Amino acid sequence: MRIGIGLNLLAPDNGGVTNYALTLLRHWPEFAPDHPMILFSFAHNEPLLATLPPASRQHEIRLQTQEEALEHFDKIDVYFCPFGTLWPRPVRKPSVLTFHDMQERFYPEFFTVKELEERFFHYDWSLRMADAVVAVSDFTRDMSVQIAGATRGKFHVVPHAPDALPPPVKPAAWTPHDDTRPFVFYPANFWKHKNHLRLLSAFGEARARGADLTLVCTGSLLGREAEWREAVTAAGVADRVRHLGKVPRAEISWLFHHARALVFPSLFEGFGIPLVEAMQTGCPIACGHNTSQPDVARDSALYFDASAPASI
Repeated sequence: MRIGIGLNLLAPDNGGVTNYALTLLRHWPEFAPDHPMILFSFAHNEPLLATLPPASRQHEIRLQTQEEALEHFDKIDVYFCPFGTLWPRPVRKPSVLTFHDMQERFYPEFFTVKELEERFFHYDWSLRMADAVVAVSDFTRDMSVQIAGATRGKFHVVPHAPDALPPPVKPAAWTPHDDTRPFVFYPANFWKHKNHLRLLSAFGEARARGADLTLVCTGSLLGREAEWREAVTAAGVADRVRHLGKVPRAEISWLFHHARALVFPSLFEGFGIPLVEAMQTGCPIACGHNTSQPDVARDSALYFDASAPASI
């Protein structure tokens, strides 16, 4: 079976969804060599696709627009969209969609008008028109059925597996001073639903009560560096917070292996890959008791109310 894969939304700042797609592409030739991937790729994908082994790119068609994929459907048997939207649609081939979340229905204030329009335009119809849907958690499946009216029988819940973490390498930005106290770790882009501001407030409260800890964060600040600095200063924790930015996977591995705990105060998760990465490395977890997180962490975490800094 020839699997056409739409990659228009493969981009560096798409967080866990990008990691999911890259892991899938990297290992597909190993686990499903009899079912070749035909990648419908775009110029903006190249930096990420360049990280893949040659076997993953044996059959690649470079497109200018997503609609051009229709001109090549004679080369595929199934069309697969790993980023939550089926496009173009409708299609004249069996279609499969991986669906991740509908955060905009819970926190519309976190999105621009344009982002809301795009999500409402794509998600409901994609879920209804795809022949099969891979949901990343029970929560995501149930949310899709209840909100979008998708047929429950077409869903297959397939939880994420963590990509193998490389041998740990101490972060390049780490200093001898950083070794003087234990730290908790939060890997997340500075998206609003990741709840950094309440975490900083909570960390300020914990420090006031005598907690001798550092908070280490990684991920993209998304061009909001000034806002981050102001928040850290306002919480009174500037000397106890380290933001390392986007770091290599080997450094992420080191942080998981050396952290006192993963603290994960996200307000909304379709899955939450850092939770299983923490389990993989034996790092204790404290996370929000909301959305998919109890599905994923089960009895392997301490839970808090992510909306309340005192609970965090």
